[in-house]
Amino acid sequence: SEGGPIMGRGRTIRPKFRKLDTTPPESKRRVSEILDAVSHDTRRERVSVGDLMHAMDARAVAALILLFALPNVLPTPPGTSSILGLPLLYLCAQMMLGKLPWLPAIIADRSMTRGDFRAFVGRVTPLLARAERLLKPRFLFITSPRGEQVIGALCLLLAIVLAMPIPLGTMLP
Repeated sequence: SEGGPIMGRGRTIRPKFRKLDTTPPESKRRVSEILDAVSHDTRRERVSVGDLMHAMDARAVAALILLFALPNVLPTPPGTSSILGLPLLYLCAQMMLGKLPWLPAIIADRSMTRGDFRAFVGRVTPLLARAERLLKPRFLFITSPRGEQVIGALCLLLAIVLAMPIPLGTMLP
């Protein structure tokens, strides 16, 4: 052993990696905490998609990418992957450029009452909190601005393949 800081299972950190700052930023609140705070905000009667985008900041991009990518895992009618691939192209290009996505007003203004949103958050928060306890910050260099741009470029490439009208091209073998 080289006498460095001890990691899990008695391993030590090599000297060249000791200088890397691997502590997650304290300003990052958990998504469950953000959703809970929005649901208890008494300044608004309705919670819109724009409000959620503003509250979640850059993390909203990943949620939107997941929202449009997840249905492509299921067997869907032909053409669905092309329709769902177009928003993915836009979101991934914005991520690659390091920008937050702009949403059209027709989407950003969609809202639900605060009471309905609070009920939804009440059902989702226990599952989300359990997942957040299992997830630990790893590979922090990937979450750097440059790392997110590289991931955005890779996702853009996959979104282009997804949006191409290839029959049965997005189905598992």
